[in-house]
Amino acid sequence: MSRRSIRYFIIYLLLYLFAFINYRKSKRLRIGFTYLQRIDDYMDRDLITTEEPMAVLKSHLDTKSKSLDPVLDSLYTHFIELKFSIEEIKRIEVAFSSLIQTMSDDYSRREYRVVNNRLELYKHMHKTFYFSVDLMIMVILPNEKTEEYRDLIDLLIWCSIVRDLEVDFSSGLYNIPSEFLQKTDSLRTLSFNEFETSPFFRKWLTEITEEFFDNFRIMEARVCALGFGHKKLIYTIFLSSARKYLRVMSTKYNLTGISV
Repeated sequence: MSRRSIRYFIIYLLLYLFAFINYRKSKRLRIGFTYLQRIDDYMDRDLITTEEPMAVLKSHLDTKSKSLDPVLDSLYTHFIELKFSIEEIKRIEVAFSSLIQTMSDDYSRREYRVVNNRLELYKHMHKTFYFSVDLMIMVILPNEKTEEYRDLIDLLIWCSIVRDLEVDFSSGLYNIPSEFLQKTDSLRTLSFNEFETSPFFRKWLTEITEEFFDNFRIMEARVCALGFGHKKLIYTIFLSSARKYLRVMSTKYNLTGISV
């Protein structure tokens, strides 16, 4: 059984708000998200199972039916039965394949306690949220290009890092780049309390939060100028979530210059 977290509330809120606007189209998002979330639960070991997560995933990807997880097979079957154009199917296949690969990469990062450099981390997280946003844009704003939502992708990256900071670190998923560490620093030997009270933690957190805060203010001003519609609704919901985390992080770690 999956240990569902309140951290997905904002995503569920967006999905069900859109259901009121266009139930048929929102069904694509709801089933697609549930399918990908179940895979992610395996990779995060949030789903209690007697099988190895990678074995379950491989059995599903190899057959898409009669795998070690009938629920995963059923979700996939229901999803592909929805009406999609040929172009949409190709786009979905690329997104699903890429997202499953990033989940698998996170599983390996966690299992082997990997510390990546800044560029490697950004590429990995950008890939994760690019294709998540791409699926959302395809359904809600089909005439828009995902490339135009780089600021939203960066918002999701920052929120994900700070939201899951303790859970990720404690499980061995390190999102602090190697550039911030000295050769003598070994994250594997630190408790989370030791990690968050270290000098390199504060330097890293201050840098990524100040950089994000500057972009956050620009986004706020731009969204205020938008007319009412799906695009404004999407940005408003995610900006609200980011504002909450900015407030929490600036208070908890006494970050100066962050006022929301």
